Amino acid sequence: MRSEMKEKLHASHLAYDSMMRRARALIFWPGMAAEIKQMSDSCTACQENKPGNQRETLWPHYEGKGPWEKVGTDLMEIQGRTYLITVDYFSNWIEADLLTTSTSTEVIRKLKAHFARFGVPKVLISDCGPQYTSHEFAVFTNRWNISHIRSDPGHPKANGKAEAAVKTIKNMMRKTIGTGDDQYEALLELRNTPKQDCGYSPAQLCLNRITRSLLPLNKPLEPDSYTEGLGAKARHRYTIKKHYDKRARDLPRLSVDQNVYFQSPGNNDWRPGKIIMRNSERSYTVKGTTGGTYVRNRVHIRPRNVSYSDIFSDDETATHEAPLDASSTDLTPHPALESSAGPDGIPPLAHGAEPSVRRSGRTRATPTWHKDYDMGKW
Repeated sequence: MRSEMKEKLHASHLAYDSMMRRARALIFWPGMAAEIKQMSDSCTACQENKPGNQRETLWPHYEGKGPWEKVGTDLMEIQGRTYLITVDYFSNWIEADLLTTSTSTEVIRKLKAHFARFGVPKVLISDCGPQYTSHEFAVFTNRWNISHIRSDPGHPKANGKAEAAVKTIKNMMRKTIGTGDDQYEALLELRNTPKQDCGYSPAQLCLNRITRSLLPLNKPLEPDSYTEGLGAKARHRYTIKKHYDKRARDLPRLSVDQNVYFQSPGNNDWRPGKIIMRNSERSYTVKGTTGGTYVRNRVHIRPRNVSYSDIFSDDETATHEAPLDASSTDLTPHPALESSAGPDGIPPLAHGAEPSVRRSGRTRATPTWHKDYDMGKW
């Protein structure tokens, strides 16, 4: 009978809170809330059409101790042309290179030119594009002793610095193309413009000086220390994280062989799978139930329970409980109490039985001054 009641409550596939509001007005049995919760979490249709996870707390990237220690890169297309965008995490210095072909060989050639000029970075972050996942690119990063980190598919926030650089350059190019201005002059001024977080320009942070441009200078082109601006930059990053985390929370860690649902890029539906590897703190490798292996960020994965039809198919047999009807609910008086109840509805004590002391009560004793009076007349 419990299974039937739960199936009727879940006929419209309402969420757990809605089911409980409906159930409390009609029925009750011990452990009802836990069983309804289990049923709601195990419904395949509900889980596959659930909204996405809440965003997790912000993990700011470590920007390094100096220029070109950590670099982000991405490809950009505008007006049928493909550009390689490279950005330094420390100084926010941006390079934009026109590619003749969108191959790993061409990307590697452009990156080598930058690394020969500014130095080889320790960390290179990119997405999972074919140019960065090829064997040729792996050989390049291994030979140049670069730690290559790829962002999870469908989670561009992990390569947010490069994504922001792409947005900046694309916006700048659209405007210069529309007005006919020189793109290199615009890029020069972009690198000389002080940043809001620290008050220093990418040129000052990268080259330790202001580069000469078409605008007049109010100070000589001398090396200047930028260290005093790093404290303001760190405080600005802390403020951003503080406000971001107000509406975010960390999701629980998943374990290997755990049944889960996962999302694919561009598709909000949840597909069943199983965790087969934990790549990093928020990255997992998932094997789909229909085949295929996928790398997903934690925000695109949810725990999955087994089907409730398998759990509750024999719950009445296992618990040996009577059907839920009007004669067996907890709201009806117990027949044994009805037959032995006194005029006040309280069952009489057995012959010779002593009144029991409640846990929160006290032992009642006759006051000693009653010995001076004959209390039987009262």
